[in-house]
Amino acid sequence: FTKELKLKELPLIAKIAIALILLAILYLVSPLLAIVYLIYFSPSIVAAKRCHKFKYQILILNTFLGATIIGWVGALIWATLPQNDEDKDESRQIVYWLIGLLVIMYITFIFLMFLSIV
Repeated sequence: FTKELKLKELPLIAKIAIALILLAILYLVSPLLAIVYLIYFSPSIVAAKRCHKFKYQILILNTFLGATIIGWVGALIWATLPQNDEDKDESRQIVYWLIGLLVIMYITFIFLMFLSIV
């Protein structure tokens, strides 16, 4: 009486319904993911907005050690330290790069979710 139902045995309409439900859940969760990414990369965004001399190093620190509280706080402190000579040539490039990175991560996440459904 209790037979396990495998995804391969489901009719096509049921697979489509499951995929649509999961995509709807994903679109409801995606704004939360965007907020999480903005909070996670906030030290890099602060460094870019302030035209920090070491903004790329802060981005690397934030990317690889930001998951630890110490790495994130360290990157935030480093990003807010006062600068004597600020280079303002590349101030917008890092912001655009971070936005592009967030978009690529979001598209990759959606693509992987879609592949796991099909």
